[in-house]
Amino acid sequence: MSIVMNIDEWMQEYEYLINNYFKENNLDNTDLNDIKFSFDFLPNTPANSTYNLEYFENTYFIVENFKSATYDLMIIDERTLFNDIAFMETGYLSYYFGSHKYSTEIYLNLSKYIKSEALQFHDKKIIEDGKVDGDLYALPFEMDFDVLYYYNNDRKTNQLVSDMKSLNWEELVSSLQEETEPYPLKMSIAFDDDLLNFFMEYTSNYYYLKKEYDSNYFKIFYNDTAEGLLNSFFNLIMDYTEDDVEDTLFSTQDEVLLHFINGETTFFRGKASYADIVSKIPDVSSTLPPKNISAKYNKYLVFNKHSEIDKDLLIEIAQQVTSKDGQLNRAKHFHSIPTFDFTLRNEDEEIQSYCQDHSDICEKIELMNPLYIKDIFNTKLSPSFFKVEYIVPDDLRIALIYNDTSEIIPIFKNINEVITSDLGFFGILSYLVISFFTILFFIIYFVYKYQAHPYLKVISPMFCILIIIGCVYNMIKILSDLPPFSIVKVMTYLLWIPFGSLSCILLFVILFICFVTFACIYALIGSRVLTIILTSPEYDVVNTNKYDLKDFVPLKPMGRYRSLIKYIKELTSFSSSKHEFSKANNESNKELTSSSFSKSEFSKTNNESSNNFNILSDNGAYTEPEYFIILLLLGFKN
Repeated sequence: MSIVMNIDEWMQEYEYLINNYFKENNLDNTDLNDIKFSFDFLPNTPANSTYNLEYFENTYFIVENFKSATYDLMIIDERTLFNDIAFMETGYLSYYFGSHKYSTEIYLNLSKYIKSEALQFHDKKIIEDGKVDGDLYALPFEMDFDVLYYYNNDRKTNQLVSDMKSLNWEELVSSLQEETEPYPLKMSIAFDDDLLNFFMEYTSNYYYLKKEYDSNYFKIFYNDTAEGLLNSFFNLIMDYTEDDVEDTLFSTQDEVLLHFINGETTFFRGKASYADIVSKIPDVSSTLPPKNISAKYNKYLVFNKHSEIDKDLLIEIAQQVTSKDGQLNRAKHFHSIPTFDFTLRNEDEEIQSYCQDHSDICEKIELMNPLYIKDIFNTKLSPSFFKVEYIVPDDLRIALIYNDTSEIIPIFKNINEVITSDLGFFGILSYLVISFFTILFFIIYFVYKYQAHPYLKVISPMFCILIIIGCVYNMIKILSDLPPFSIVKVMTYLLWIPFGSLSCILLFVILFICFVTFACIYALIGSRVLTIILTSPEYDVVNTNKYDLKDFVPLKPMGRYRSLIKYIKELTSFSSSKHEFSKANNESNKELTSSSFSKSEFSKTNNESSNNFNILSDNGAYTEPEYFIILLLLGFKN
């Protein structure tokens, strides 16, 4: 509104009056009388193209500066507050802000500091919108809603205003144009919020956008009525802009206000809080939009969780700023609208006093059919409002410029539903993935069924099953981020989250089991089995084909180990004592007088003395074990 006021002077005056009020209110309070507020104001930038980054930049500014504790308090509107909280998480948030839900990480939980009794003068709806899971994170600061400003000295305009409750937007525009000299109309919807407000106010002229009336109300934006709704909205804009859609899409509030001052538009669509600014123009009044449907939104005061200032001190400061007296002070100087529960106007003297001084505002609040834009997009499966505000205004703007609804309708459908149809390539991919998983589960079943088979027993069937399950788990974790989506898939994904933290632990457990199995079973027990085989008089070193070595590989549970040991004992049982073994060994050594005999000579000697031969010496030490192991391997090779 720079054409009717100096913005820099207004900001300086705002800071001065807030500090002056706080100082006068705490003259006797030594803890607070030296507190001084320093304000920074975020610029409100209108769209100048089909791609507007204002909402993203403001959100990024808030999150980053709260994380770095640059600011202790912030005043933010409801469409930025908790714009990350939703059932369906948004990848944008974790990518740009490092968290899916940063609100509870940066905003201070006020529930343990502020009692609910201290907030009873606020509107209950506004209080509830400042909570997450029942915990209070934001204090109501002020509220606002859309109105139409007009010159009250024009007969035609006054007649339209008196009928505004029964008119819809199309009837209002046609009434302006049916005159011999059509009444002009210009509006600015360059701001994302203004564009969404106007579209939803227009839609509400024909449909109830509240769950109380229709639980499936959101489907009007993408079912059979969607194209007709969007086309009629496009035609409305074409009518009042005289076929120049971009004029209203990219005109700023200052430009339209200048047209209003010059008498080039019948109505100026703005906020109720503009009254202090517009009051400088003579003969100007305000009315609610058609059907008395007006988009309403609120501003909140939030506390930095990372602030270095004592939390109790911050709470005491904020309670004074958001108190009834503090809000009345701002209403007096800046025409801001308090967050009072105006149903208590006959019971509360301060609210009653405000309504006496601002009867026009209280009358509009009483007659208004409030429209909460954030609530309209808050459906069961909707994403966070950050994604809605970041995407929908730009795509709606494109749809209006090119009169093409093919892009915006699927976006509305994506907001309300988890789409599992018309997936194209992803649909084919889903069938392939399901088939692949089915084959894997059949493999698991047959491996378990035939785990006693000799060829499976060697490769440890249970470990194979664990490996397959691990591969399936990792693939499911990746595929959960890809379409098609469904409620079952979302719930399954949520169930995987706690198991994901155990994946590394399970991996190390399996590796440890493998290590123990190899080291303790294969290396220790396996070597002992090999020794027994080599030292057994029953074992035919040359003719090894008569033995099945899998019987010596201990892969089964404890019961199989016991069976294996029993089997080995039966195979290697002796009836003679250690002394007899030594004696037989000495007699055999007499026959083997040369250590350079050939392989054939050794085989002959071995055949003749196979029942008396042993590699144990008298003192129990092994003699030439390497030679016999080599010979055993040669026997395997043959």
